Amino acid sequence: MQIIKKDNAKYQYLINIPNHKKCFYKEITKRNKKMKKLINQIIKFGIVGGICFFIDYGLMVLFTELFSIHYLISCGVAFSVSVIVNYLLSMKFVFESKNSSKIKEVIFFIILSVVGLILNQIVMWFTVDIINIHYMISKIGATAIVMIYNFVTRRLLLEKGMKKI
Repeated sequence: MQIIKKDNAKYQYLINIPNHKKCFYKEITKRNKKMKKLINQIIKFGIVGGICFFIDYGLMVLFTELFSIHYLISCGVAFSVSVIVNYLLSMKFVFESKNSSKIKEVIFFIILSVVGLILNQIVMWFTVDIINIHYMISKIGATAIVMIYNFVTRRLLLEKGMKKI
């Protein structure tokens, strides 16, 4: 019995495995690490998103109900504040910046956020003014749509694609 490799993390032994199977094992291990990283990233993104949702939602209700500001203006201001918090938390805890130029990164984040704001406002306007759903309920759906957009675009452009641009 010959021990070829010992994986210290799980104490698994590979015993007399042919080379082609060792390559397969390495590939599976590499995929598992990537999947685990993605799942951890999604969980962290969800936590950051939850914090920012409460900021966004709370400010929107505060501005609309307490200060009688039109719901679309309240949404825009609240969204903008939550985007700043989201950027700071996302870059610290969720995404690994692969870009050496922070200015370029911030510019792309702002562009993506403006598109997210436009998407948020369109969904809010459509659901409140056209479909007649209360703005507090509409905000939940708008947030879900923008959250998916944010994760996909930020992962692709900020974490992976900035080197290419």
